[in-house]
Amino acid sequence: MIRLDTGAGLAGKKVELYINGSKTSETTSNATGDYSFKIRIESVGRYTLGVYFSGDGFLPSEVVTTVVVGVPRASAITWSVVAIALGVLGLGTCLYMYRRRRTRW
Repeated sequence: MIRLDTGAGLAGKKVELYINGSKTSETTSNATGDYSFKIRIESVGRYTLGVYFSGDGFLPSEVVTTVVVGVPRASAITWSVVAIALGVLGLGTCLYMYRRRRTRW
């Protein structure tokens, strides 16, 4: 948070976090006016996050956004490992069949 007239950070100001309208956490801004929240959302769904500063002699402010938490998809690396494993298995099967066929004659 910064003062618009001077660009200076608002230090030591209380900032509150609301999730779906319920106060979840609060923190205090640092010397440069920065703040952060660490949250963990366990359930899949749509959430409205709101960050509020009550004003404290300055104009109050709020930021509200909606986030959607979904089931994580398998990463490309996971599918690459599966493809490599199937390829090796297929190659091994082909070599086994080839050797078996050569020894029968």
